Amino acid sequence: MTTMQVLQKISSQYDHILKKEIEAERLQLERYRDQLAALVVQYPQAKSGPELPLTIPEIFKRSHNENFISYYLAYILHPQRNGIGVAPLAQFLQLLNIEIDDLPLEDVTIDREYQLGNRYIDLMLIWKDSLVLGIENKIISDEHNNQTTYYARVIEEEFSGIPSHMVYLSRSGKKLPSSMNFQPISYKQLLEAFRRISVEDFSNYRKRALWEDFLEHLEVYIVMSDPDEIKFSDKANMYIEHHVMFKDLKKSFSDEWGKAIELLERRLYSHLSGGPWETKFNPTLFRNYHQVYKPSWNFNGHYVHYEYHFSLNHFIQKKVIFTVDIEGKHRDDLLDQFDKQYLSIEADYQNLGISYRPPQRRFAIAWKEYPIEQDMEQISNVFISAFEEFQFLEFEIDKILNEYKIYRDQTNLPNN
Repeated sequence: MTTMQVLQKISSQYDHILKKEIEAERLQLERYRDQLAALVVQYPQAKSGPELPLTIPEIFKRSHNENFISYYLAYILHPQRNGIGVAPLAQFLQLLNIEIDDLPLEDVTIDREYQLGNRYIDLMLIWKDSLVLGIENKIISDEHNNQTTYYARVIEEEFSGIPSHMVYLSRSGKKLPSSMNFQPISYKQLLEAFRRISVEDFSNYRKRALWEDFLEHLEVYIVMSDPDEIKFSDKANMYIEHHVMFKDLKKSFSDEWGKAIELLERRLYSHLSGGPWETKFNPTLFRNYHQVYKPSWNFNGHYVHYEYHFSLNHFIQKKVIFTVDIEGKHRDDLLDQFDKQYLSIEADYQNLGISYRPPQRRFAIAWKEYPIEQDMEQISNVFISAFEEFQFLEFEIDKILNEYKIYRDQTNLPNN
């Protein structure tokens, strides 16, 4: 076989492989189009998961955390801290069928993680020589290593001669403790007992809000929902089902987005006048700033630059924001100088619709939002025209920075 024949065979094989790849990509795109067409129909009817109220434990992502809830319960039961006095504690004791007439409720000591032997019970309430009440709190986890049996034995040893009562508090109340000395109660029973208390008895609105938040959390996150079970919503299932397609589409867009940003940077750079200029654009999908600056504007803890705010979100919202920012450790010194200079060029700002140090960006000496279309050719033209509109500030920036450098040299100010 001659060299030419070998090359022709290789070329034929390459063409065959290329055609197969093109065909495979075409079929994949057709599948994506079919999936997206189905999504367009299904999505409006798809439901999200239920929107639950934002309680304090949920804010800290501790909705079913036994330690967090135990601390909250200790606060609620404490007569000196909860803002309502002995009412929650009285209701709790009555739920346990404990006689309270002769019990000095306000004299209770409430400890979290109370040490019993070499273990720690979740809550311990002690009325000196009158009563000892231990609470083991379980929301998700089960009892392990016969905790309640151990606690019952140690409490009997350490508080011999003092009446004691032990409670096994759990979400459903159906799981029995290993020790028969622990009374099982559910959070539903606890909630019903607390609901009997009138909120009108609160003298402090802030503490009333904490009380109502606790009850709402018990009802929504513990009594009405099972933390051991999760059922994905229609939308979540839709995402799972089409995840491969979404991931592939995102990767394709991310790669092409980087090329688009590089294109914008090249086109802008080819139109820059004055200077000398340097550009620093970010091709990463979710980085939203792209800068143009003179090397002479970056000195001794000062950094002045033109900046485009343009990300995927800006692209979707059809806008780009152009600013001139003053950054660095000595930013305030320079801003003071620009504040004085602004009065002489305020008319130029107004004629061009440019804002000076707007509330949303106080360290920007120039700020303007430009509408764009989702067309890279049009966007590149906006980038160029925005720079041209702002270029009158190049002279002002140079002037102020030069004056400031002279001032620093004359006053022997430190360089950093």
